[in-house]
Amino acid sequence: MADSAAEWVKFWGGLAGLGTAAFTLWDRAIRSRPWVEPHIALSCGAPLGMPEIDAPPYLRVHNPGSRTVGIRTVQFYGRRVPCLALTVDVGRDVHRKRLLPIPAGKSRLFEVMWVVEPGQDPEAAVWIVIRWRPLAAVFPRVPLLLRTSVGALIRLQDAEAQRARDEEEARRLRTAPVLIEPEQG
Repeated sequence: MADSAAEWVKFWGGLAGLGTAAFTLWDRAIRSRPWVEPHIALSCGAPLGMPEIDAPPYLRVHNPGSRTVGIRTVQFYGRRVPCLALTVDVGRDVHRKRLLPIPAGKSRLFEVMWVVEPGQDPEAAVWIVIRWRPLAAVFPRVPLLLRTSVGALIRLQDAEAQRARDEEEARRLRTAPVLIEPEQG
């Protein structure tokens, strides 16, 4: 009886140890890892009384961890795909010999641009690889990967611009003057 109780305690202790190890690995490797997503940042203006909506596409890198991370490179891979790159002002900040910091709990936007040549498929897969590491660490971490296409970015951009136009139209209609007085009954 005592032998089976000891085995039972060993079994549950082993399971608790495995659970603790799994949580520790998850906490160190996954939870504090930054993530990346396509993002559309809207800027609305009305220079001549007509609403103008600009929706440039960005890569949003968010750092949910408690330490500052540094972005080393942002690279684009694909075969026979449209040219996709960071814009010039962002591209000169991302350099192999220095790290672009993202503080804990903050995000950074990287504006992207593309060129679709005739005969290229805008729906072809493009892999975006972002190399990063915590600023206090010596070795880089597993890179961030995002699989997308220029066509998906264009659809996201168009949908976000249309949503902004619809919101602007709804706001304009709510504040428009009433031309017909309601009947007094």
